[in-house]
This record gives sequence, C-alpha cells and structure tokens, in this order.
Amino acid sequence: GGEIPREAHLVEVAVPSALALRSQGCFVVTVSGCCKVYIWCGCKATETSRSIASFAAKCLIERFGLEEKVDVELLMVSEGQEEESFWKAIGGKRKYYNLLQEPKIETFTPRLFLLSCASGEFAAEEILCPS
Repeated sequence: GGEIPREAHLVEVAVPSALALRSQGCFVVTVSGCCKVYIWCGCKATETSRSIASFAAKCLIERFGLEEKVDVELLMVSEGQEEESFWKAIGGKRKYYNLLQEPKIETFTPRLFLLSCASGEFAAEEILCPS
C-alpha cells in the first residue's frame, strides 16, 4: 500500500525500533523531547511513498507546532546514510533486513485481495489498507 493517498496510513508504536524498518517503505519518526521529526526513506521506496511520508510529516509538524507552540525540525534520512541522532531516536542501531545491496529495483506494489465464493458466487475484493 501507500501508492495513492487513500492507501497511506500512520501507525503509532510505543517504542520505535530499527527492526521495523523496511527498504521499500518510508517511516515518520517523531522525537518530542528535542522537537524533531525524521522522515526515513528506504533505498527502494517509491517517489509516491516518499511524497506521502513528507506530507504526513508536515501535517504532524503543523499539529505539534500549534499545540506546543514550538518550532519542530524536519529531517530527511535516506537508508544507509543515517546519522547517530536518528539511531538514538529509534532506540539504537540494530541489524535489520535491508535491500541496500540489491541491484534490482522493484517497480510494483504488492496488492492484497480477499477472494470468496461462500455465497455461491465468486467475489474478489481488494484490501487497500489492512488494519
């Protein structure tokens, strides 16, 4: 998902971890104690995913800025070029499965369908945003 705006979604996690990072996705990481928001983009993330993550981060910054009346810094991070401050924000640098060495660039997004013939008639429904 995440290739069109209506498919994009943010999921808040209690403790961010490097183990959640995926080379084909983008992540928005907020650090309230130092007023920073990171947009981490995997090396195989599509331009659409990157722009949606950027839009989502800007919405979060606007919300945080209005509520706390503080300036929030937006930092773009590319997979493989992370600084120590990013790793600290997500609980420390850890090994995770990545596609940094994979030369092939995937140009498709996997899609999920629910297939059923329980009613006696075959039906296929695309699941856009599983939750």
